[in-house]
Amino acid sequence: MKTQLAWTMLTELMVTASGIFILKLAASILGPTGFGEYALSRRAVGLLYLPLVMGLGIAAPRYIAIARAGAMSGFSESSFATATLTAGLLPPLLIVALLNLAPSWGATLIFGTGELAHLVPAATVALAGIALHAMVYAVYRGRSEMNYANTLQLLNLGFMPLIAFAIGERTAATVLMAMGTGWLVISGIGLLHVLWRERAEWRGLASMREHLMVLLRFGLPRVPGEFALVGLFAIPSLIAVRAHGVVEAGQFSAALSVLTMASGVFAPVSLVILPRASAQAAMGDFHGLRRLVLKILAAGILLATAG
Repeated sequence: MKTQLAWTMLTELMVTASGIFILKLAASILGPTGFGEYALSRRAVGLLYLPLVMGLGIAAPRYIAIARAGAMSGFSESSFATATLTAGLLPPLLIVALLNLAPSWGATLIFGTGELAHLVPAATVALAGIALHAMVYAVYRGRSEMNYANTLQLLNLGFMPLIAFAIGERTAATVLMAMGTGWLVISGIGLLHVLWRERAEWRGLASMREHLMVLLRFGLPRVPGEFALVGLFAIPSLIAVRAHGVVEAGQFSAALSVLTMASGVFAPVSLVILPRASAQAAMGDFHGLRRLVLKILAAGILLATAG
């Protein structure tokens, strides 16, 4: 586990460094208006997908790990994985279709103004891409295959934005389109990898329905919290774009993004520990779980104090 945690922390640090560099790159390449459009779009996409995946990003690693440990009779990790990939992608794809049917309305909803309707196609491709990434990433985490998960994270969130700026034209829309397309391609390869390995253990639609109900009972109660998170980090940007325009709103969104990146230093702990803690709880190892939590608490306090 220590090796997994070390590599995951290194991956997240590289993603954070890439994110800061990308903001500087966007500011220098796209100009004030283009940077505002880019920062607003990334902020909206990054937050909008959270409630749409119905808490499966947390539920899937938990229950895949429990089933993998043999603590759920009649349930399999492969069926949990299939249910996650199926159900987690339907709401985002539905929203993508609706937003593109009425771009002006969609721009008003996610950007606060219909004048940014030209960003909707690119932003929705990015939304589909990040949702697919989140579901495949969750499956890998549940199986404790952090080598695959970290590779996916680094390629999509670390390298793909840089590639998008290298190959795209100097507008926010083209960069977002290239980025979203890259996320879909890379995550799609990861999805095919998962499905190919699970092909012999497919247990049918009825079994998937049972597995999905278990996932949703755990995931759906977290959706209101995800909407609250969207409100906390998105609504101020929408107010800013209405009150001061896209340039100032983009700067405000970029500041919020930097804040999120800074808090991301704690992400590796939850990414690695959640599957293990879930399995320990399911098997009744509460003494080991308590010891693990106390270690995390002590290390987290020290890290936050240093930060």
